[in-house]
Amino acid sequence: MKIKNRAYHVYVVTGLSIFFLAIFCFVAFRGIYHQIDFAVSDSIVTHVERLGNIFKEINATAGIIGFEHEKNYIDFLTVKNFVGSEVGSMNLRKPKEWRGPYLKDNLTMQEKYYVVIVSDYGWYIAPGDGVVLSNKKVIGKDIILNAKTDLEVLVENGLLKHKGKPLVCKIN
Repeated sequence: MKIKNRAYHVYVVTGLSIFFLAIFCFVAFRGIYHQIDFAVSDSIVTHVERLGNIFKEINATAGIIGFEHEKNYIDFLTVKNFVGSEVGSMNLRKPKEWRGPYLKDNLTMQEKYYVVIVSDYGWYIAPGDGVVLSNKKVIGKDIILNAKTDLEVLVENGLLKHKGKPLVCKIN
């Protein structure tokens, strides 16, 4: 009888230990998962600010006339020389004033290029389609970015904002 009681206690203690270990692991991994989510949005904020400063410099020196498409991949900032007035999908007023390359490697998020959205409200730098934000919204699926999208409203509503900072940047 005593052996059965001891075995019972061993099973109970072992079972409870495994249960509490599982809860601990779940909580720990959940915390790490949320930190990774926030790191993605922190990186987007940093990248968008950096790209905004680069485009501000390009506009001040070479003068941006426009972009070829409604949604333009930012995959041309590593270019040093080019012929004509277009670099990538961007058309310049003074192409000889191009001071590139502006980046060693083009910035991406989750292996997707950032884009310039040509909208009715201006030109905006934004994460590309398929990027999953920390709020679990997916660009191009849950948040559609096109010519009719008022990105300022999406920022104000918090859909394109992280820790009070926008996840998009207007090119003036």
